[in-house]
Amino acid sequence: MWEQAKLFVAMGEFCAKESWSFAPCHEFWVTLLYSALAIGALVMVLLWFARRWRIRAMRRATKALTREYLEAQRRVADELTMRQLRWKGDDIVAPEKDQAHITAEIRAALQSRKLNA
Repeated sequence: MWEQAKLFVAMGEFCAKESWSFAPCHEFWVTLLYSALAIGALVMVLLWFARRWRIRAMRRATKALTREYLEAQRRVADELTMRQLRWKGDDIVAPEKDQAHITAEIRAALQSRKLNA
């Protein structure tokens, strides 16, 4: 096997100096070209299968995570309760009120708590 590899390398060195029309070199270059194309095609097919497998694995993982999340959510509460208890801190409560009006309401609420306490 190593002898064949050495012979192939020697043929390549010889044919690098000769032209395509020289019969043994033409056969060498055609063989090299077909081998490179076959290896390239094989690599592309392997990459395609690997990508396809990875996409399927990601889809399965996403489905499993979504399923686990929905099951956990159902164990906690039904959809109506979850909608009622969602975070509302970032929602605008009263867009028609300005900053001064809101500040006055906060002060009034704090003073009423002090009086009631």
